[in-house]
Amino acid sequence: MDKICYNFNMIKGKRHVSKKNKTLTKERRLCLIIVSAVLVLIIIMRNRKILDVAYYRLPPLVTDSLTDQIKKSYSGKIHFKVLPADVPLKSKKAKKYDLLFTWNGAGAEMLAAEAVELPASLYGQIPDSERRLGIVEGKNRMLPLLYDHYELSFLKGTGGKKHAVPEDWNSFAVFLQEDAAGIQIPLFAAGADNRTLLAFVGVLAESLTGADGYERLVEFVRKNPSAETVMDEQFGKLSDGKTPVTLRTVLDLIVSWQKSGIMHQTWFNGSETDVASFMKDKAAAAVFMPLSVHRTLQLRTVYPYETSHFPVDEAVPEHALIAPAVVLVCYNKKQSFADTIRFLISVQAQEALSNLTQLAPASSRAGAYDRQADDVRFWAAAYTDGPVSDFMNAAFTSDMQAGKFADDIRKYLGK
Repeated sequence: MDKICYNFNMIKGKRHVSKKNKTLTKERRLCLIIVSAVLVLIIIMRNRKILDVAYYRLPPLVTDSLTDQIKKSYSGKIHFKVLPADVPLKSKKAKKYDLLFTWNGAGAEMLAAEAVELPASLYGQIPDSERRLGIVEGKNRMLPLLYDHYELSFLKGTGGKKHAVPEDWNSFAVFLQEDAAGIQIPLFAAGADNRTLLAFVGVLAESLTGADGYERLVEFVRKNPSAETVMDEQFGKLSDGKTPVTLRTVLDLIVSWQKSGIMHQTWFNGSETDVASFMKDKAAAAVFMPLSVHRTLQLRTVYPYETSHFPVDEAVPEHALIAPAVVLVCYNKKQSFADTIRFLISVQAQEALSNLTQLAPASSRAGAYDRQADDVRFWAAAYTDGPVSDFMNAAFTSDMQAGKFADDIRKYLGK
């Protein structure tokens, strides 16, 4: 009997120990689950670090639109910083940010030289002629998102059916000398703005000598940002293959237009307010300005005008469109940041950015704000050398140097 009781107690004790072990096992499992969850959370938090975004020399409408799309694509904390436009940005400071947005050109190329190489898959929606825009030192380091464009707006019906919107240099010459003769100001631009003044000089240089000539002019000025120094440097030839073209050649052409009445004699001091006034009164037959400025004008002011690209000499084989791009530069390889970049080039974000800024989307698949924005995208893809930045952004990294160069040009034109 005692033996039976002993065995029963042993069994009872084993059952008690077994229950205790099961309880401990459950507690251990629970602890493991909690620890694992904490580790996963730590990993997620590390991957979802604060995203530091910087904007440099972009208009408020563009920065606000980008901010809106970035917030939609990133669930972590984001710090946004608008850097002072009048202070040259060095790579050391730029690298403090994860993403930098700016205009393409000399400054952007310098900053992108130390940036992360971007995967080729990001450029799948961008036409071949535009992809070279993002290449710095042989690698994809800048991603175009939006295009502005230095356009010509022609007063509808000025030249009749044949020359209403001249698209080549010869028809443009006829337009200026004959078709627009009855208009108070055949050609005008807001030359008081340094960027517009330099863009006008640059677009004339490109029209006469092609993309290669424009690129050489830009390189000359990058090395020697002085109008006096580069004034007689030959950067190309006219379509006859013989006549050399220099900065002085381009400026003398403008001077001849001023003297003949084709351009207002003091257009180089003209403001955007003057542009709006002349267009409102239909006093200008053709107006040179960026699409971004065109968007600020009242509909009734721009309605009588038809917008086109700047006419080029078609006898010169290769041309580029003067269409500065808003580009993205990345300094951090984190996957969560890469996902944000991928979102910004998506059809959804590209269409939203175009609608918000009224500029042209870089994506060939996204919807554009309107026909004008769609035209810019089409021209950017159609030009053999694609879109290139305006003269000021392409050649200068310092606003002070660009301002001095522009002032020297004004002095030359005003002699």
